[in-house]
Amino acid sequence: MKINKALFMIIGLVLVVTSLWPAPVAAESCTCVAYIRAKYGLPYPASNESTAAADYGRVLIRNGYQAVGPKAGAIMIFGRGVLGANRSQGHMAYITSASYNTQTMEWTIQVNHAKWDTGTILAGSGPCNSTGDVRSTAFKVKYFTGLEFYKR
Repeated sequence: MKINKALFMIIGLVLVVTSLWPAPVAAESCTCVAYIRAKYGLPYPASNESTAAADYGRVLIRNGYQAVGPKAGAIMIFGRGVLGANRSQGHMAYITSASYNTQTMEWTIQVNHAKWDTGTILAGSGPCNSTGDVRSTAFKVKYFTGLEFYKR
């Protein structure tokens, strides 16, 4: 009887301690912003700031990034509706290469990005991975209206 009482006390103590232990945090759903945040280790926007991709330039500047032209390694921000980006959130991508064609006077910008589906917000059920959440796309651009580029 003494052993059972001691055993129940130990089990009770374990249950109390484990109930006080913080629960694991669920992985952030895969969005274009989540992908760039994970790639660069960027913080969330301040609580009074928009979390939309189109507005993320402020967060980048606050974290030591500077506005640049299109170049490999830069973050490309698409304004709302620009080049098919979502009309309410915009889009973000990581530039893998950028080149200018003097004949056509056009930039070819190759990017890696998550959840691109012209005009639709897509969010996965877990963190971004290479099984379809992240893809590579080339954009042909003559004018940068509605586009921003940032690099540290």
